[in-house]
Amino acid sequence: MRIFFNKLFLFPLLAIFSLKFYIPIICYFRGYGQGHLLRSCGLAAVLMTVAILYNLQTFFNDRVYPAAEQIPEFYYQDGKISLPDDGKSPDGFWQYDEETGRYVVYKYDNGQSMLAVRPDRVYYPENVFPSFNMSKEGQDFHVYPLITLNSNNLCVEMANISGDACFEYSVIFGKNDGVLTADTIIRTLINKVMQINMFLFLFIIYLILLFRQAIYITLTTLISLILQIIVKISLPKDALLRVNVYAHTLPLALLVLSFFFIDSPQIFYTLNNEFIILLPLFYVYVALSEFRKNLIVSVKDTMNKNGSTHAGDSFGHIKVGEMNSYSDKNGEDNPDDYKKDPFSKYHQNPGENGNPEKANSNEGAALKDDYNKCEGDDYFFTP
Repeated sequence: MRIFFNKLFLFPLLAIFSLKFYIPIICYFRGYGQGHLLRSCGLAAVLMTVAILYNLQTFFNDRVYPAAEQIPEFYYQDGKISLPDDGKSPDGFWQYDEETGRYVVYKYDNGQSMLAVRPDRVYYPENVFPSFNMSKEGQDFHVYPLITLNSNNLCVEMANISGDACFEYSVIFGKNDGVLTADTIIRTLINKVMQINMFLFLFIIYLILLFRQAIYITLTTLISLILQIIVKISLPKDALLRVNVYAHTLPLALLVLSFFFIDSPQIFYTLNNEFIILLPLFYVYVALSEFRKNLIVSVKDTMNKNGSTHAGDSFGHIKVGEMNSYSDKNGEDNPDDYKKDPFSKYHQNPGENGNPEKANSNEGAALKDDYNKCEGDDYFFTP
C-alpha cells in the first residue's frame, strides 16, 4: 500500500520538482510508463471533477439561487408547474409574450440570460447535436449557463451552444400535487443530476485525459529523437518513451490547476497556453544530458583507476542498449532492486579509426564493473 501511494502522490511530485529523479527513471524503471500514465490521469480526473463541481456549486450559490429565491411560488400538479390565479404574484413581476405567455428573465452583467422562467410554456427539446461555438469577448473566454424553467421541465444550455439538456419535473417530484418554488426545483434537480452523473462524468474526463496525454506524449517522443542527436546519446525506445511520460506530469498538473480558476479566464488560459507542450522537452533534454554525463564520468573514473590510456579520449554519440531493471508486482516503476546489471550491451562509440569494438572493450567493461554514478546516493531513489 505504501508503494502504491508513493507512486500515486510522490512520483508525480518528484517528476515535477526533481530533475535527478529522471536518472532512476532511465536506469531502473521498467516498461513504457503506462502505470504512471494511468495513475496520473486518474488522479487528475478526480481533481478536475472536484474543481468543476466546486465551481458549479459556487456559481449556483452566488448567482442562480439568489435570483430563484425572488420568484413566487408555483402550483405543482401532474408533473407540471403553473402560476396561481389568486393574485399571489406581485403586480408587474411577470412580463408577457404572445408565443410563450408570462415569463421573467434574470441576466448576467454582460446582458446574457442566466435564469428564465416560462410557466405557461410546455417545451419539448429538439434532438439536435450541439454545435460548440463558444463566445469569446476580447481576451476573456466565458461559458455562460442558461437555466430555463418551463411548465413541464427544467432545461440547461450553454451560451452559443445549440441544443439543451432538459429534465422532467415528474422524474424527481412524482405527480403528487403541491406547492414548489423555483429555488427548490433548481436545487433538487441540479443536486440529483450531479449525484447520478458524477461517476459517468469522472469516467469521461479520465478517457479524455488519457487520449490527450497519449497524443502529446507521442509528439514529444518523436521530437526527443532529434534531442538525442543533439545530446549525442540514444536510449532504448522504452526508456525514451518512459521519460516522456513522466515529463508530461507538469503540463497535466497545470491543466488540473487551471480548472480551479474556471471563473478567472485569464488565469485559466494562461495555464492552458499552447506553449506548455514545450515544458516536457526541457525535462527530456536535461535527463538525456545528465544521463550521458553520468556515463562518461563513470567510464573515465574507472578507466583512470585501471590506468587506461583511453581515459582522456573524447566521446562521440553514445548508444545505450536494452536495460535490465526491476519490476514490482504491477509490472513497472520500482527501482528497489537496483544492484542488477544496468545494461545488456553498453554503448557504441566510434573510437579510433572508426572501430567501435576496440572502443567498447575498455569503456564497456568500465561501465559494467563500476557503474557508481547511476547507483550513487545523489541519483538513486527508493520509493
